[in-house]
Amino acid sequence: MTILSVEAQKVDYAQIVDGKFLNYGGAFPEDLLSSRTAVLVRSTQVSSLDKSRGPWKEISAISHRTFKDLGIDAMAYYNADDFFATGQTRYDFALQMVKRRVSNILIIDQQEAQGRKVYNMVITSFNGKRSLIDHGSEAWRLESGDLKEILKELEDQIVHSTLVRENNLVLDEPEYFEIESVIKKKAKRYKTFPSDLTVDKLAIPIYEDMEVPESFASNSFNQQLQKDVNAYNSEISRRNQLMKEYFASYPFQYEFLEYDRRKEDHLLNNGFNYVLLTMETSGESIKKSLEYDDENIKQEVYTSQRLLDFKKETYEDVENNPATGKVVKFYIKHLLTGNVYVCNPWEASSDWEKSIRTLMLNMSEAMSFDKRAK
Repeated sequence: MTILSVEAQKVDYAQIVDGKFLNYGGAFPEDLLSSRTAVLVRSTQVSSLDKSRGPWKEISAISHRTFKDLGIDAMAYYNADDFFATGQTRYDFALQMVKRRVSNILIIDQQEAQGRKVYNMVITSFNGKRSLIDHGSEAWRLESGDLKEILKELEDQIVHSTLVRENNLVLDEPEYFEIESVIKKKAKRYKTFPSDLTVDKLAIPIYEDMEVPESFASNSFNQQLQKDVNAYNSEISRRNQLMKEYFASYPFQYEFLEYDRRKEDHLLNNGFNYVLLTMETSGESIKKSLEYDDENIKQEVYTSQRLLDFKKETYEDVENNPATGKVVKFYIKHLLTGNVYVCNPWEASSDWEKSIRTLMLNMSEAMSFDKRAK
């Protein structure tokens, strides 16, 4: 098979393998045909200005037919953007994989630029943790401009491998696991900002860097990954700095810190009552996860708005994005009760900086700041 390289397009390798430096020696996991596999699919139409979600379910359906014939028990399909939308979705999906006794992860990434497509497929072991994959894990990978070519090569290599097939009861059709609500049982959902922020302390998580291990297998994929991870970390540093600049106008108690959803009791014990959280995936998925009503979700275009007058409920349109377009949305969680404040009006934007700027303007108006966010 000819592995195609689309030089005119920059592939975001860091997102494909979640920033893990793998040993691409061509080896399949030994239990690939005798255990369960979870499939993460990302399809982004990069050539579109709105970066709309591509046909990920169609890609899954085409791939699943080959997986079934080969004996790969692909028992769960996830949209990769939804999987990594926020720390909670990542944790919930990973826990789901553990409960379903998943042993391996298969990643399919498809991007489109200037009318050309490129597919990457990676198969490696699942470590049973929320980190999903360990640095240095053995992995199989192929890249091509044609998904069917990758599937044909996958078939040829498995047929000529020493893998023993034990999976004989593979689902006929893919089973898709959709994003779930981040609002847990007994917690409530509120449309606005919490009024108690005027007296209660707000935790603001800093964005975390991706790790670059001290040593890793030398291959072209990892070399490109190092460049992409470095670029990603530079963007994270920029975001953290801008967050501090925007919150300089916030007159109430707050603190920037590292956040782990499993250690929220520690935050409570240290005087924090609320935490500002972020979701980054399609607007449609975010609205489902934050439990917007069906009529709101079914809109084809979502409009982000600036709150001009809280009492008169007047707004100014800021930006339009298709429902399937990838955007950044902020929301606030009450640590003791788990109650979620979705911070209406909808400020989500395809541009992170525009999202935080609009959020701060809306919060300023809703809470009557003396200073307005710049």
